[in-house]
Amino acid sequence: MGYGGCVKIETTLIQLAEEHLQRMAALPWSSYCAAIVRGKAGETFGCEVDGVYFDVGDQARWLDQPDGDVLLMAHASTEGAHGQAMRVERDTIIRRSD
Repeated sequence: MGYGGCVKIETTLIQLAEEHLQRMAALPWSSYCAAIVRGKAGETFGCEVDGVYFDVGDQARWLDQPDGDVLLMAHASTEGAHGQAMRVERDTIIRRSD
């Protein structure tokens, strides 16, 4: 895969991570609170784009204190040309609204 392929993969990684973060950020704080308490605050799934396999996922944790704001992180990764790992991460804070 040449330089153009790496650029396309990086662009796809950014797009996948940002789109996943937007979808996950639409969930209410209470969803993340329950998931963190249960120890199930994250998931990863696979998808294929133009014949390239990507892992896309998320993780949530308390930002500063339990039952406070939540740090939501989304990521996308793949193996690029020559087997080197490529990963993009995005994050946002889900504020607790009282």
